[in-house]
Amino acid sequence: MKKRFIYICLVFILTSSFSFQNNNIINAKSDFQIRIKRGETILVKYAGKSRSVRIPSGIDSIGDSAFRNNKKVQKVIFSKSVKEIHANAFANCTNLKKIKFNINFKRIINQPFVNCKKIKSIHITKKVNYISEFGFVGLTGLEKVTVSKKNKHFKKHKGTLYTKKLKTLIVYPKNKKNISKYIIPKQTKTVNACAFSDNKYIKKIIIKGKINCGEDSFSNMKSLKTVQFKRAYKSPVPFYNCRKLKEVKLAEGTEQICEEQFYNCTSLVRINIPKSIKFIGKRAFRGCKNLQLPLLDKNVVLEHPIK
Repeated sequence: MKKRFIYICLVFILTSSFSFQNNNIINAKSDFQIRIKRGETILVKYAGKSRSVRIPSGIDSIGDSAFRNNKKVQKVIFSKSVKEIHANAFANCTNLKKIKFNINFKRIINQPFVNCKKIKSIHITKKVNYISEFGFVGLTGLEKVTVSKKNKHFKKHKGTLYTKKLKTLIVYPKNKKNISKYIIPKQTKTVNACAFSDNKYIKKIIIKGKINCGEDSFSNMKSLKTVQFKRAYKSPVPFYNCRKLKEVKLAEGTEQICEEQFYNCTSLVRINIPKSIKFIGKRAFRGCKNLQLPLLDKNVVLEHPIK
């Protein structure tokens, strides 16, 4: 009886709180499928066909795949009750152009925007306190990220989204124009997965600190020609399939070149091998047909032929 009462109240709230100013009115009862779990109201499926959608008041989170494969939606506005979005929430919404978070929004979980190619800008509101490593994967059209000055956890630095003290680089907008060189500051310890992947415009990257990198963090960059490490990296830094990459400068103290690190970098012609190098992984230089490596120290362990 109690659960039924809660459900009736919720349906009333959803239906009464939602309206559009145009003629395309969403019927909350039929188009918004919800589930209540541990006191949280989750939108599990949006079944409507509107191009502009306002999430009704009373919904706490947008669940896994809630809008997945919706080709109609172009704009989504969060009501003040929405606090988080989950994996694949907007995956393959190929016409989605605008997401508007509310002032109470807090968490971007997993990879909600896979293949959302038309989103050009995102604003991080003041209460956002968590963005997962894969939070912005798939936003290949992203040109700009802005952050509320009142946000205590994140900041924009040189057009790039970082955690507040620059320790983690979350994402560099893949379609940001007019920047050909990017310097990752020495304070940065982590570069998130796919942070620079598929970037079309950067030609040179300088990495000042000792970094750990997520999956595909620098892979498939379209214009990258030069990479310079000022300090030894801690974990694999993947540049595979950067086909215009010509020169890599590794820092002394670097101990390994990892599996497939420069795989299919077909234009690579120069890379120094510091005396500190102890290990070169499988297929590290596979496809680097123009590369002439310097003479390797006899103690370097090769897992696989160089080419």
